[in-house]
Order: sequence, then structure tokens, then C-alpha cells
Amino acid sequence: GKPFVITGGHGSGKKSLLSALLYGCIRQGMQVVLFDKRKEFDLKEKTVTVIDGLPEWNKLRKELSEKKEGSPVVLAVGNLADFANTIPYEENMLPMLIISGTNEELTLIGNPWYEWLLTVQCGICLGGNAGSQRILAFEDLGYEHMSRSKPPGYGYLKQGVGKPTRFLYLPVLPSKETEDNGKEENETKKERQEKE
Repeated sequence: GKPFVITGGHGSGKKSLLSALLYGCIRQGMQVVLFDKRKEFDLKEKTVTVIDGLPEWNKLRKELSEKKEGSPVVLAVGNLADFANTIPYEENMLPMLIISGTNEELTLIGNPWYEWLLTVQCGICLGGNAGSQRILAFEDLGYEHMSRSKPPGYGYLKQGVGKPTRFLYLPVLPSKETEDNGKEENETKKERQEKE
């Protein structure tokens, strides 16, 4: 299957997008497998199979190889570095949705999973600053787009080798972290107003 990489800096909307894509897959009747070694995803769906290590992966691969028919399976990877350093590379993989943090890519150079993703060039870079990641090549973006940050949800979409970059805006639901920061800002403003 062809992978789709979601990359971007901290707070750019990667987890929100992956969660939305997973819910869409579930609603389409697909079987979703989530590799989540860090336990970062709290999906309420009971239909999602969560794995976090090689023994569970091997068991899943065996079950899938024995499966004759049924709903299509999609593999979601919560963190590329965790997955690539745990699961041995294999060709003819399941369709994959992958999150790659920009600060972890350098540790993956030479890893077969990473090298494979470089050849596919299919995914989205969220939050602007496309030059901070290395998996997706945005040859047609100028310096401003390669180096400037954008708000969460703004992204550059790459649909394959040699394909033009598309600009997207995806609505991002506020995370707990964003909500807490907003409350702190409002409380600080209120304190300042009371002092005046």
C-alpha cells in the first residue's frame, strides 16, 4: 500500500489530522490498526486495534495473512521513529498513515522505512516551515514557504514525485494544551484589568 505522511512541528495539527482520518476510515468500514508506543492517542472507538511492539505486530501480521476476505485494513503510525526502530522493514505493506515529527527525522537517516518514504513523496507538512522536515520534497515552494511558520492546520500537500504542491487549510480542534494556554492568557488579562 501507499503511505501518507503527516509531518510538521509541535502543535501543528498532526495528531488531530491523523485522528480525523482514522475516524473516516472506521466510518468507511475499514479495520484500523494503530501503532502507538507512546500511548498518545485516546481513540474512543473499540474497533481500533492498538499495538505498541514487535510481538503484537507479528501476531497481527499472522492474523492478516490468514484472513481470506473482509474489510480493508489501514495501519496508522503515531510516531515514525518509534515504528521504524521497532518493526523490521518489509515491502508490500498495508496502506499507512504516518506521523513524523520534524525533530526526529535525522535519527532515521539510513533506516529502510525512512528511505522508502523518501521515494514515495505522498503526504502533508502542517504548520508551514516545510524546510524543517526532510521526508517530503517541495521543489516548487519558495524560500518564504520553506522557512516561515504558519498557524496549526495550514499545510502543504504533496501527492507524489514530481507533482505540484497544493496549499491547504484544515480546521484543527483545540487540544487540551491549547485550551489550557488560552485559559492562562485570559486569566492574566483579567488580573491586569483588575489591577488597573
